[in-house]
Amino acid sequence: MILVVAQVFLDLTIPQYMERITTALQMGTSTDVIVTHGKTMVLYAFLSLLASVCAGACAAKAASSLGRTLRRKQFENVSRFSKQDMDRFSSSSLFTRSTNDVYTVQMFHSRSIITIVKAPLTAILAIAVISTSNWMWTTATTITVLVVILSLAAVLSVSIPRVRRIQGLMDRIGRSSKENIEGIRVIRAYNAEKHQELRFETENGEMLSNNIRLNTVMSLMPGIASGANNFLTLAIYLIGASVIMGSSHMDQIELFSEMIMFTAYSGMIVNSIIILNFMMREMSRSMVSSARIEEVIGYEPTMYEGNDDPPEEAGTVSFRNVSFRYPSSDRMVLEDISFDVGKGSFVAIIGPTGSGKTTLASLVLRLMDPTSGTVLVDGLDVRDYRYQDLHSRISYMAQKAPVFSDTVRNNVCLGHNPEDVDDEDVWRALSIAQADEFVRRLPKGLDTEISQHGRDLSGGQKQRISVARAIYHGAGIMVFDDTFSALDFKTDRNLRESISEQLPGTTRIVVAQRINTIMDADMILVLDGGRLVGSGTHAELLENCPLYRDIAESQMLSEVS
Repeated sequence: MILVVAQVFLDLTIPQYMERITTALQMGTSTDVIVTHGKTMVLYAFLSLLASVCAGACAAKAASSLGRTLRRKQFENVSRFSKQDMDRFSSSSLFTRSTNDVYTVQMFHSRSIITIVKAPLTAILAIAVISTSNWMWTTATTITVLVVILSLAAVLSVSIPRVRRIQGLMDRIGRSSKENIEGIRVIRAYNAEKHQELRFETENGEMLSNNIRLNTVMSLMPGIASGANNFLTLAIYLIGASVIMGSSHMDQIELFSEMIMFTAYSGMIVNSIIILNFMMREMSRSMVSSARIEEVIGYEPTMYEGNDDPPEEAGTVSFRNVSFRYPSSDRMVLEDISFDVGKGSFVAIIGPTGSGKTTLASLVLRLMDPTSGTVLVDGLDVRDYRYQDLHSRISYMAQKAPVFSDTVRNNVCLGHNPEDVDDEDVWRALSIAQADEFVRRLPKGLDTEISQHGRDLSGGQKQRISVARAIYHGAGIMVFDDTFSALDFKTDRNLRESISEQLPGTTRIVVAQRINTIMDADMILVLDGGRLVGSGTHAELLENCPLYRDIAESQMLSEVS
């Protein structure tokens, strides 16, 4: 701010030296006086430039720091979101808010920090200086300023709604691009390129139309600025000519010099108003982006972590009359579910598609909270745990087996300090997960970089790395959400046997579709339409649960065929 004020002071001083030089030239004063004033003008111009560069550097640093802070705050809050919270914001929208919206706010602040002080200060001080000049010049300047303000206000009233539409359209284009890129193989397999192109072109066309209309209106601003300056200069000179011609010789010299100075100051006033109007247009876009960023940063997650001291680890899980439905739906996904999982036991969950298996597994890790009822881990309600304490007790393997664009080692020891990682422990986890053989064949072994989303790995390889990650985590409870679906029967059997032998005493909760994966479970829970319709061992359910028997018979028939 000090640098900006200094720059304004220097800029406003220069026209006064222009007036003195003009007077000196008309009076025939010695060249030394003119050179002295000229040197002072050059010095002030150089100091103004230096102040401008330094102020710009400070503003850029401040704006960049603001951008970093906004990205960090969004990331920190999003990391606390539950599944319900994530459903409220689409992933493409969150991505746009943390990139494009932050960039918009950052760029606006890098300019506005200077402009919001410089432009009004320049206009106010310039008006104060010329207010004592000829009233006709002041009147011409006032009329020009009013015309400029009214014209630019009309332009802004038309353009601001277009500006506000941009970010929503960006979200839609981002979502469409993400879907097309991630689903490119399916799109090609079904020859749906033209259909997807038409969908994208529709959304892209809306953005094009919006931007063309916005830029068409905004293109009037430079014309208004140029025209206003030209007409004001012409008016000042016409008024000055009539006033000067009717004055005495000495007054003519003074009035001509004053006219030169007045022209410079009036141009400063008009330019300051135009810059402020331009900043108002940018401000409207920045305010939209700011509101979208604030919506993420200020959003209160639907789940809060507890602060109770964790109990002694026991490896037990209990459901007490648990029901769940999504906030946007009236249908119960789970209804009145109750069961107990003892330490070191193997419990499996099976049922038709949409029966609530994944939802039930997610409730154990508290990715969501039940609508009613209680989920207990080691005897304590999961809502009373601190997240770190709860997650240190549970190893969770998601259905899609996510891997990250990092080395194999860092994918396996995710969440651990790399300096504390022992490669022998990593290889042990990979060996139990039946992944050590293919990892050893990779070009750099554990140091091999995995591409984004693991596109250079097969589905089974990604699942085994995900299992190795859970094993390395070393939690007493392991939750497998259909994690073996991409494995062949032999690898599936070897992996389960290896876990049983190498990790005795570990509690396992397995969501599965294959009967052969869960036949040796201590207890199998059968879900149908969100209800628990059967529980027991494989043999007991074949006798007592028609749905389980139908699933088993259908799989046996498919295997025979």
